[in-house]
Amino acid sequence: MSINMVKEMRKLSVKAIILIVLMSWAIAEGASAQGEKTPRKRSFPPVILKTNLLYDMLAAPAVGVECSPATKWSVALNGAYGWTDGGPFGDRVRVVTGDAELRYWPGGKAMLKGLHAGAYCGVYRYDFLFGRKGEQAKINWGMGLSVGYAFRIDDQFGVDLNVGFGYIGGKYKSYEVSDDAYRHNVWQADKMRHYIGPTKAEVSLVWHLPLGRKGGAL
Repeated sequence: MSINMVKEMRKLSVKAIILIVLMSWAIAEGASAQGEKTPRKRSFPPVILKTNLLYDMLAAPAVGVECSPATKWSVALNGAYGWTDGGPFGDRVRVVTGDAELRYWPGGKAMLKGLHAGAYCGVYRYDFLFGRKGEQAKINWGMGLSVGYAFRIDDQFGVDLNVGFGYIGGKYKSYEVSDDAYRHNVWQADKMRHYIGPTKAEVSLVWHLPLGRKGGAL
C-alpha cells in the first residue's frame, strides 16, 4: 500500500468521524420533525454510561457514553487509558484510544436490548514492550464495522456485547532495550502498520441514566 493511499485513508477516517456526528444530528432532527404538527417541549434523548470490562481487567480503564437521537439509532463515544510498567501483560503496556460509533438497532428502542450493527472509526496511541523488543506509535487510526447484542439486568443496568472487524494503519517505531543500567530505548526502524482483522471487543457494563425517562420508566 503506497504512502499516498495511506494519507487518503487517514483523511477518510477523519471524514468518517465527522459524518457519524452529522448523521446522528440529522437523524435526531428528522425524528423530531416527522409527524409534528404543533410545537412541543423538547426532552433529553436516552443516555447511557458504560465501561468496557475487558479493558478494565487489562489495567486500561475504559469509559463511554452513548445516546439515542432516534428510536432505532444511537451514537457512542468511547475512550481508554492504560499505563503499566511490568506485570503479567508485558514489560511496558501504554495505550490511549478513542473511537466514535454509529449504531442501528433493527428491533427499535435503541440501547435497551437486542441486536445492533454499526460503523466506527478511532485513533490509537501506544507503546508495547515485550522482552527486549517494542513498538511505539504517536498516532494510528482505524475504521470498521461492528455487530453486538445488549440485554438488561434491571431498570438501571445492562450488559452490551460488541465485536468489530476493520483496518488499523499508521506509522510506528520498532525499538530494542539497551543493556545499560538505564534501559534506554534503541531505535531500530520506522514502519507502516497495515492491519486488517478484529479491531474491537467489548463486554460493557451499562448504566442507563434517568435522562429521557417519563414517570421514572424508560
